[in-house]
Amino acid sequence: FQARFCERLGLKCPCLLDCSFLYVGASSENFAAIVILILTGFILLSYMLNYKSGFRYFLNVVHIQKSLFALIFCAVSFVIMVSAPGNKVRLAISNALYNGYETVPLAWSKMPGHVFTWYIALLINVVSKTPLLLAAAPVFMYAGASLPPVRANHILRRLLIVVSVFIIAIAFFIVPSVYAQASLGPARQYTYLSFFMSLLAMYIFLILGNLRFFSNKGLFFMAVFSLLFYCSIYARDIYRQVPDMKKYALSEDSRLQKIAALKAADVKGIVILDSLYTPHYTSYSNLLRNEIKDKLQKHCGYKIPYESADFAPIFYNEISVDTAFYLNSDMAKTLHLPFAIKLKEK
Repeated sequence: FQARFCERLGLKCPCLLDCSFLYVGASSENFAAIVILILTGFILLSYMLNYKSGFRYFLNVVHIQKSLFALIFCAVSFVIMVSAPGNKVRLAISNALYNGYETVPLAWSKMPGHVFTWYIALLINVVSKTPLLLAAAPVFMYAGASLPPVRANHILRRLLIVVSVFIIAIAFFIVPSVYAQASLGPARQYTYLSFFMSLLAMYIFLILGNLRFFSNKGLFFMAVFSLLFYCSIYARDIYRQVPDMKKYALSEDSRLQKIAALKAADVKGIVILDSLYTPHYTSYSNLLRNEIKDKLQKHCGYKIPYESADFAPIFYNEISVDTAFYLNSDMAKTLHLPFAIKLKEK
């Protein structure tokens, strides 16, 4: 349909681009909203700068056509994701969790203060990740030194501008989450921010390497050491975490076996289950980040609201002591259980 539509209008059909932005629009609410705003702003700004050429000429520009299709597919998948019935359930749970603190979504009059508070919190998280990015610097600097010299004026000033824009953009990135949750929300919402940080670090180190402050031979040995350092981190994390994760997996398998046996025995009423084994997250990178965050918060006199001292992973299969909790009821429905389930109270 799109191919015929584009053919009738004399437009190109960017199917790969459409699929990409269909995925982006359904990937994460806050990230999709940001992408939609950026695409809309880009299209409007492009038209304002070229409106004298006429609307038909504007639509015939290839990058405008691609941007329009990207916007349409991203917006459609975003609307489908946001209008999903499960979002109402999650919003009700969020309001229950924030009872006595804030009702979400937030009123716009409260947004500036909340955005500023959580912007500082996210900046602390960003700064706490820089040591691991700096450890990767020799790899990118060696790659930059291997490229032909870039001839451009005021490179260092451009780097400063790029870094400043990134820091300012962080405040813009968190607006959807703060509005919908009165907080930053779970860390998994900001995986894209880690991606952008990695791109920013790669760009900076490539440029610095291209300026040839260090010899290629010295950078090569530093890059090898950097890669060995990262390999040792991953090896250490695997060695420490896999046994704990196995215990968790076994506890979940044991629970499912018990439920299957009770179902086969046609048990009725309410079944009380033991808690799953909870492994402790001992990633070296997380330990390093948490140590830096603690020092920054003490030095700045700033404490992130509602932050837990102990970090543990979120287990989606863990149920509640309340049989009406959605995880309990959903698990009972999925397994077609003739009884209700709940967690043993501690």
